[in-house]
Amino acid sequence: MSMSYVSYIGNEVVADASTTTLSGSQASWDYELGGSATGTYEIYNSSGLMVYRGDADLQAGKGTISWNGQLTAGGKAADGLYTIAFDVKDADGNRENVLIETKGVVDSVDLSGNEVILNVGGQKIPVSSVTSVSAPG
Repeated sequence: MSMSYVSYIGNEVVADASTTTLSGSQASWDYELGGSATGTYEIYNSSGLMVYRGDADLQAGKGTISWNGQLTAGGKAADGLYTIAFDVKDADGNRENVLIETKGVVDSVDLSGNEVILNVGGQKIPVSSVTSVSAPG
């Protein structure tokens, strides 16, 4: 079953990138936003427990949120998969949708963990986050 994931190599994937890997106290999420917005973001572990909450002051366009693994309750998070969720509003109080999506060609596949991870241009993407696969071009 897991060997079938090797067929992803060389193909282009689009994925929901709200889940990423914390490795060596480094995790980041690229986002795109239609208009400037403020509010909060929350980071959840693979069990669905909120481990961090931060303030968000996001500018329109593309940006990156980085997290050093610091837990809201103190201490550091273990390496693994973490998911981000935003609750932000524009200046008029209207909720803004933050697009967290990635697209690229799969370089390699990591079958060593509990979930298959696709390596796309240096980014680690859980296969469960893939929304489409196509031939590059």
